[in-house]
Amino acid sequence: MFPDTSNLPIVIVLGAGRSGTNLLADVLGAEPAFHNTVENRYIWNYGQKTLAHDVRTAEDASPKVAGFIRDFFARHASKTGALPIDKTPSNVFRIPFVQAVFPQARFVHVIRDGRANIYSRMREWHGGNAVVSEQLDDGRAVLRDDYKSAFFARRLERLREMASSESLPSSRLPTFLRDNLGPFLRQMLFQETVRYGERFPGMAEHLRAHGTLATGAAQWREGVMQAAFAGRRLGSKNYLEIRYEDLLSRPDRSWNRLAKFLGIPPDGPGREMLRTIIRRNQSPDWNDPAYTDFLDEVEPFIRPTCEFLGYNWVIPERITGAT
Repeated sequence: MFPDTSNLPIVIVLGAGRSGTNLLADVLGAEPAFHNTVENRYIWNYGQKTLAHDVRTAEDASPKVAGFIRDFFARHASKTGALPIDKTPSNVFRIPFVQAVFPQARFVHVIRDGRANIYSRMREWHGGNAVVSEQLDDGRAVLRDDYKSAFFARRLERLREMASSESLPSSRLPTFLRDNLGPFLRQMLFQETVRYGERFPGMAEHLRAHGTLATGAAQWREGVMQAAFAGRRLGSKNYLEIRYEDLLSRPDRSWNRLAKFLGIPPDGPGREMLRTIIRRNQSPDWNDPAYTDFLDEVEPFIRPTCEFLGYNWVIPERITGAT
């Protein structure tokens, strides 16, 4: 179908983890023109010199590395007869690398309010909804009583998902185990917050020095800004930014922008799917004084970035208990 795999017009859904990339990839994948390959961390990091971070440059796209990645997505395109969509969060740190592999790639960057993103990340650092029973107003996660068994079951399910989607070929299994076995055991046995999501350089040291909240904030800040700066240099033909909040509150307008950018019909099944699954934004109301402690903690790390991206920072009045 695509004899020259370097010209495969792949769609890259960019976004820091917990920014709505799943939602966006799912609705685009409903279009006949596209096939959602979901996340492919161990395809994109093939031949990577280090697993400590996810940054890759155009110079890292050697013929061997680029060929391996192209072949993976070309197989998907040949099997499905549709163009691949990839939503690997780590790619926020490697737009130049991805473009060197696929010069025809289109990048859609979904951006979410940093406050909501980091509040959501706090669950994921502990293992996500499968093991967290409750999240407090200050962002802290309360773990289920059966944490160990639930954590193991979710990780096993995730491994099966990766195997079924072919995003973990047998040749990549040693890299997967080297990357995950130690953190998996420490997190399951001792409930440590080891790491979650995309990795910026020095992230492990940052976590040890500053803790989960500051590191989650740095993940969002570094990822969203590196993707924005690199993407905007590509121009409007190859790069589109869209807000997660707009997908929820203005789905038709958001879909029209996506359809025009990707050259697909504006009234296709993706639009209907977006209308169907859309719900009110369930992020906390930052005007609520109950979240003041969380906002106080996270403000020094992300407020300038939020405001640069056009998000108004809300400072609620504290609940003092006075009558």
